[in-house]
Amino acid sequence: MSLDREPEGGQALAVPSPEAPMDFLSILAQAAVDPRMDVAKMERLLDMHRVVTQEQRRVAFAAAMARLQGALPQIRKDGRIVVQGTERSRYARLEDIDTAIRPLLAAEGFSVAFDTETQGSGLLMTCKISHAEGHTETRSLFLPLDTQGAKSSVQGVGSTVSYGRRYLLKMLLGIVERGEDDDGNGGSQPITEAQAADMTALIEEVKADLGKFLVFMGVGAVKDILARDHKKAINALEAKRRAG
Repeated sequence: MSLDREPEGGQALAVPSPEAPMDFLSILAQAAVDPRMDVAKMERLLDMHRVVTQEQRRVAFAAAMARLQGALPQIRKDGRIVVQGTERSRYARLEDIDTAIRPLLAAEGFSVAFDTETQGSGLLMTCKISHAEGHTETRSLFLPLDTQGAKSSVQGVGSTVSYGRRYLLKMLLGIVERGEDDDGNGGSQPITEAQAADMTALIEEVKADLGKFLVFMGVGAVKDILARDHKKAINALEAKRRAG
């Protein structure tokens, strides 16, 4: 506000400066004391304020996520799956992922929370990532309980939850495991069973057309995708997600 003119009585009259922006809350405050403002008009203004605020929060979330993804490192695959003394595959351990991303998430105002719900013979896992500005996004994944090996029922649940948290974090943040394109087995080999399961879940998540996707990849089934084409497939599915 500026004191631009003075009336005859000598009392200064406050006149809004033309360059001073009035935010939406100021408009609402003025409208609330205006006797000409009825309830319906006030509700429309409040609805408009909610829409504007939600969009501002979404934009802040997207900008922070773009910065975060530019800073995320590739995660080494130090976890090992060994069956009867033979190493079948490697993976990035949850604790290694957490160590790498936690300070980066905090720096950009992100927090992550997980929820688990039992459904039939499996678990529905949900990951929620929230930004300090107020916008939140979630991803869900249904997983059958891990009954491989000599695991007890409790161990099977723990293994399934750990896998689901790793996968959901990778999906939400676009995390890449170092060596993910060949899984240590040579680029001309098919992807592993775990990678095929991950990719099938991602296909369902982004609602991709499976037939068209397989034609694009030049294979007859997800399990036939070559290790060297793994990153290409994931990038295509993530592009589908962004395109909606």
